[in-house]
Amino acid sequence: MKNLFIFALITGFLFSCATKTEKKAEDTIPEPTITELISNPMDFDGKEVAFTGIISHVCKHSGDKMRIMQEDSELSVLVMLGDFTGQITPENEGEKVAVNGLVAVTLRNMEAIEDEHAHEGHEHEKGHECASTEEALAKMKEKGIDPDFRVVVNLKKYELK
Repeated sequence: MKNLFIFALITGFLFSCATKTEKKAEDTIPEPTITELISNPMDFDGKEVAFTGIISHVCKHSGDKMRIMQEDSELSVLVMLGDFTGQITPENEGEKVAVNGLVAVTLRNMEAIEDEHAHEGHEHEKGHECASTEEALAKMKEKGIDPDFRVVVNLKKYELK
C-alpha cells in the first residue's frame, strides 16, 4: 500500500510538471524586432508581442502615442499608450523601453481596390470594404498593387530601461 501511494505521488508530480511546461509553451509571447513587425505585419496581426527599442517621439499634443525606433536602424513603430497616457512623456525621448502590446494592422491603400472596382464599370459605393484583410491582400496581389500596411501596437505594459 505504501508503494502504491509513493507511485501515485511521483506520477502526480511528473504530470503536473509536464502540464506546466505545456502551458508555458502556449503562453510564449513572440519577440520580433521592429524590422520583422514592419516586414511581416500579418504574421503578428491581432497577437501580443514584446520588443525593445528607443523612444524616438512622444506626441506633445495628446500624449497618447509614441514611436519606438529599432536600435540599429531608422525603422520605428507607432505605439498607442492607452491606459498609460501621461506616464511616458516627451522627456522620455531617447530612453530605451521594453514593451508588450497587441498588434493591429490596417491597409492604408484600400481605396486602390475600390478605385479599381469603380473603373471596371461597377457602381462605386463609398466605404466598400473586403470581408477580411486577407481578401483585400489577395485582390491587391491579383491587381499588382503593393499593400501599404499601417502597424500599430496597443500598449499592455512597458518598462523603461
